[in-house]
Amino acid sequence: MTSKTSYNFISALKDINKTKDIKDINKTRGRGKTKRRKKKKTKKRTAFRFPNKKQAGKRLNVNFKFIIPSTKGESHGISKKSFQKRINHVLRFIAKLFQGSTLEKGTGTYQYKDQLIQENVAIISVFTTQDMYYKQMKQLYKFIIDKKERWGQDAMGFEYQGSLYLL
Repeated sequence: MTSKTSYNFISALKDINKTKDIKDINKTRGRGKTKRRKKKKTKKRTAFRFPNKKQAGKRLNVNFKFIIPSTKGESHGISKKSFQKRINHVLRFIAKLFQGSTLEKGTGTYQYKDQLIQENVAIISVFTTQDMYYKQMKQLYKFIIDKKERWGQDAMGFEYQGSLYLL
């Protein structure tokens, strides 16, 4: 009897699914009619909207980074005091030209005569306007070349808009 009852119950469920007269209980809300929900209109945001119109003209859309090494010559380390003097000197110079910067400390690596050299580095990041960057570009370039010679470096790392240049 149970097998016949379960068979009838399963066949009844199949018949119910085939009919379209059965309404979904979740959609009726007790009125007997299905109610369609209105779609909410959402605005598509295509641009970053934080700055207002006055601030938009003052975008600091040029980014460059200056990498300060903690070595002299090929691979000779300098003292922590000398390294800090280098950092402070560059920070003061950058602040005069571009009004500010951000300092990050890290570890740099490079290959020298089949050896992997690791050194402490300071990365000074600057955001500025295009006008200010182009106005100060020659002075910045001369400063980097001067430091390259004074610090006995083969090359100095200078990142501009995400691309690294070895000067």
